[in-house]
Amino acid sequence: MTTRSAVLHSPKSATGSLRVNGGRLWRSLMELAQIGATPKGGVRRLALTSLDGQGRDLVVGWLKETGSRVEIDGAGNIFATRPGRDPAARVVLTGSHIDTQPSGGKFDGNYGVLAGLEVLRTLNDAGIATEHPVAVAIWTNEEGSRFVPVMGGSGAFAGVHTLEHLLQQRDVDGIAFGDALKDIGYAGDAPVGGRALDAYFEAHIEQGPILVLGRHPWERAAMHCAALRGWSRRSTHWRCATCQTAGPRLGSCRSAPIRAMSSPGSSR
Repeated sequence: MTTRSAVLHSPKSATGSLRVNGGRLWRSLMELAQIGATPKGGVRRLALTSLDGQGRDLVVGWLKETGSRVEIDGAGNIFATRPGRDPAARVVLTGSHIDTQPSGGKFDGNYGVLAGLEVLRTLNDAGIATEHPVAVAIWTNEEGSRFVPVMGGSGAFAGVHTLEHLLQQRDVDGIAFGDALKDIGYAGDAPVGGRALDAYFEAHIEQGPILVLGRHPWERAAMHCAALRGWSRRSTHWRCATCQTAGPRLGSCRSAPIRAMSSPGSSR
């Protein structure tokens, strides 16, 4: 392994054929997936549980091995930064989350974090120094399966809600977000938000309802397309819309929400 201290500047010509180590990325995904693994091959690792703490410990350990500086903010968001050649340059950030749905998968969120880790590893292996710092983020309670609001850590980072509001939220057992954060040892002291970012990228696999889409009508008819039913009030008329706000729904199963909400008499 090449640590950050041994990295020298490389010209752009040296990075043209640069490739990540796919086997290493896959092994990291599979190792993380063992924490909270379910009998049917999924993962149950709810935010701020002991399993989430174990997952964080594993990934933070990997991030530290790259020589990156790890910081944790008051919402429990984790930032691992690999310095660039220009210390005044804004950070190029990537990442996602490692908390899961109650019946979650191995890749939703986890891929975005570990893909970022693999970028740091690959830069080190190739001896490349970037102009900007490159960082990986792990957002807290992104799924919102245990605490509301969803996207809690990233929402606080973006100023959508205050840290105080987030820390006061309670799960179905009455446990406060802030207490759960302390219990797993990830109540950090770094400021929430305010980081000088140049760009943010998130590689994300949004696992959906279809593993195989057959060519035959009876195979296609077997698929299930989940949808959100939303209501919009305009003047004295109510309209119902069924739409997919985000995620993996196929185009053939989608409704255009703006068109649906603005077309008179529309039920789509």
